[in-house]
Amino acid sequence: MGGLPAQRRRKEPKICSAMSGRLRCFILTLALALPLPVHAQGCSLCRDTTAGSAPHVRQSLRRAILILGLPAAGIFLGILVLARKIRAREDFAD
Repeated sequence: MGGLPAQRRRKEPKICSAMSGRLRCFILTLALALPLPVHAQGCSLCRDTTAGSAPHVRQSLRRAILILGLPAAGIFLGILVLARKIRAREDFAD
């Protein structure tokens, strides 16, 4: 008889038992629920640093903030436009 060969069942290793999966899930949940504290640089530190610098340095920092904000805004707007186009296609498909 010509047919498909019988598929062999692979035995699951004992490491991948149900208890091990639950333990992995618990550890992942614990790691996400209890993140390590992050010490951010406060705005007062930036203000103090720029206050003690020369006027041309302060002006340069103001410009740099605006210049660095432009790519981030462009990426955000690009993703927004792309998401709206994808959603419009889904609406027409229905």
